[in-house]
Amino acid sequence: MRRVERDTRNTAHLLAANAARTFDGIAETLSAVGRLRNDAARGIYRSRDSVFVHLKTLHRGSQVMDEIGWLDAYGVLVASSSQVEPPRVAFPEAEFFAVHRDGRAMTDIHVSAPILTDEYVWRIPVSKRIENLDGSFAGIAVGFIDQIGRAH
Repeated sequence: MRRVERDTRNTAHLLAANAARTFDGIAETLSAVGRLRNDAARGIYRSRDSVFVHLKTLHRGSQVMDEIGWLDAYGVLVASSSQVEPPRVAFPEAEFFAVHRDGRAMTDIHVSAPILTDEYVWRIPVSKRIENLDGSFAGIAVGFIDQIGRAH
């Protein structure tokens, strides 16, 4: 019985360490998306194609994200790693957006409840606040955790 308890405890520690590394990677990716957005807002990139290439590169660096991008301060999708010209859809009341807009996020990144897409796929949004140089709310960096190994 002691061996089973020890093995269970060791397995729990390994799983916790793996989860922590995974979320550290997600936070780093979303921070990079925020920097990319700020660079794009300053006019560093010449085209949407260039922004898309950089988002795709960041996306490929993530082992667990199905898609990454950012929403503006009104909750409108501006850029996505899935397409050069994403549809102009808005998510002003979505938890993953509103929690940052309203200042309710308790941590650097926020993991929202899973959402069901129009294609009947469950996705888990993770998001991070993006600020303008003056500290005002600029929008969010957002990604979706790949639940079944479909990323990339």
